[in-house]
Amino acid sequence: MGSFKLLERVAFICNICFLMAVFLQRTPAAWRGEIVSLILIMGYVLAVIVNLIVAIWWMLLLGKGKAMGRIIAPWLPITNLIFLTIQLILLFR
Repeated sequence: MGSFKLLERVAFICNICFLMAVFLQRTPAAWRGEIVSLILIMGYVLAVIVNLIVAIWWMLLLGKGKAMGRIIAPWLPITNLIFLTIQLILLFR
C-alpha cells in the first residue's frame, strides 16, 4: 500500500501543476523558463497519465472490496477524480 499512497500524492502534486499550467498559459510570455517547462509538462502530460493509473488502481481495489479510508485521506481520491474529469474534458475538447 505504500506505493499506492505515494502515487496518490504524486497525482495530487501533478494536479497542482495542472492548475499552475492553466494559469501560466494565460499570462505573458515573460514567465518562460526551466521551472515553467517542468510545471507545464507535469501539469498537462504527467497529470493525466498518473491520474488514470490512480483511478484504475482505485477501481481494482474497490472491486476486491478493500477499504482504503484509514490509509489515505478521503478527500484525496475525490479531488484526483475531479481533476481527472476536468483534464479529460480539456483533452477531448
